[in-house]
Amino acid sequence: MKKIIFSDIDKTLCMKKDLTENTINIINKYISFGGTFILVSGRGVKYTKMIANKIGNIRYIICNNGAIGYDIRHDKVIYKVPINIKSYEEICKIAKWYDCSLIINTTNKMYAKGYYTKDGIYSKIDSIYDDKYDKDDVMQIVLSCSKKEDTKKVIDQIEKINGIKIINRHRSLYDDNYPEKENVWIDLTNENVNKGYGVDMLCKHLNINLIDTVRIGDDLNDMTMFFDEGVNIAVENGISNLKDKADIIVPSCTDEGAYKAISDIIDEKI
Repeated sequence: MKKIIFSDIDKTLCMKKDLTENTINIINKYISFGGTFILVSGRGVKYTKMIANKIGNIRYIICNNGAIGYDIRHDKVIYKVPINIKSYEEICKIAKWYDCSLIINTTNKMYAKGYYTKDGIYSKIDSIYDDKYDKDDVMQIVLSCSKKEDTKKVIDQIEKINGIKIINRHRSLYDDNYPEKENVWIDLTNENVNKGYGVDMLCKHLNINLIDTVRIGDDLNDMTMFFDEGVNIAVENGISNLKDKADIIVPSCTDEGAYKAISDIIDEKI
């Protein structure tokens, strides 16, 4: 049986944080057989911990698209690569100019302005400039506009900033067939991180070779953890580029594709 499963959360394990009982049970069965199950999310530590607690027995998480690795059992940061303060200040100027809705993820907190304040998991802020961010590293920033064309203008400005990168973006920005919504977003991190970086860091921390791992995902930001070694699994609802890179494609998230994948890993069919 493969020693570690690294899995994305949203649209891979579940839709809108609603994990099925089957999925929770199969993850815990895998752990009971000696496997290590690690959540790898584009979300912050607070959100990812919440999902981990729903599952139970999850010790390690990778958050903010690989910017931070965390040991839940010991409430300890394993590694972190924050956005530097100069880059953060430049992002803030652009966000203010275009009146962007935004999420600011620090090491342990999640703040939101505009569109995202309707989701109760974030602390509402009125200003993107605040002393509180100086006390805790900024790991990730999500910016969004209500129209795709406005987000494209933001992208033009963001791409001029050194030290950061757009790690993920709303699917309508690279797939013209995907519908626009009221928040067309881009996701920003330090330029040196991605989910693959997080997977590599946790493998080194746990002294596990990549060949003994499985990675499961659905979206653009999961591409970097699809290494040549080990097994790459995409859910059917994933983007076409990821599925092209996958070794195995399982049913969609809504059809419990991750459940099937984990079952097959336990049964050593994968």
